[in-house]
Amino acid sequence: MARTTGRNTRTDRRISLSASTPSASLAVRSVRTDAENRAGVGDYIRILGRDLHFEPEDARCGVFFVDGSAARSPEYEVVTNEVVVARVPAGLSAGPYLLRLRRSGGEGGYHELGASSVFIVE
Repeated sequence: MARTTGRNTRTDRRISLSASTPSASLAVRSVRTDAENRAGVGDYIRILGRDLHFEPEDARCGVFFVDGSAARSPEYEVVTNEVVVARVPAGLSAGPYLLRLRRSGGEGGYHELGASSVFIVE
């Protein structure tokens, strides 16, 4: 799959990303260090789960780092049903984030998945 880049900006406030526990869990590791649930700004993370596929070109879908507002990953190396490799956005402050993956749920709706643990940006 070709690399997809997007703008590294905070998402539109009309996109509601839940801070509550999502319906499914994701396993998240740093590609560079293999650390679980932590990575540095600009690093790639590997997300494992089920039914993960989304269209990277759809700005409403993707991997979001949530800390009161949501920052979408600007770049995706791999997007399949079981694996997503995404870049941690530049400009994020170090600290804890909720990690959410949002994909189309059909009929104009969206489905949200999340990591069961807090994700730490170093």
